[in-house]
Amino acid sequence: MYLAIQEVYDEQKGSLSELWEFARVPRSAYYKWINQKTRANEKFNQKLCALIKDAYEEKNGIVGFRQMTKKWNREKDVHVNEKRFCAL
Repeated sequence: MYLAIQEVYDEQKGSLSELWEFARVPRSAYYKWINQKTRANEKFNQKLCALIKDAYEEKNGIVGFRQMTKKWNREKDVHVNEKRFCAL
């Protein structure tokens, strides 16, 4: 919802107060969303993406997502689903 408000505002330079009223979003909640730090999940995805890239380059592009997922889950204490590896 907040992303849609931001996109409409950026494209059409409409009134933020009208957009908040239309979407029934409190002004404080919108600004809290704008000023938030990167979420922990996003940080983990960025870190994981860098590790995937390193492993891929280390094996010259031969390693697949299933092998990388199994290796990650064996070596690390955190379980990562294969779908997440595919998405990244």
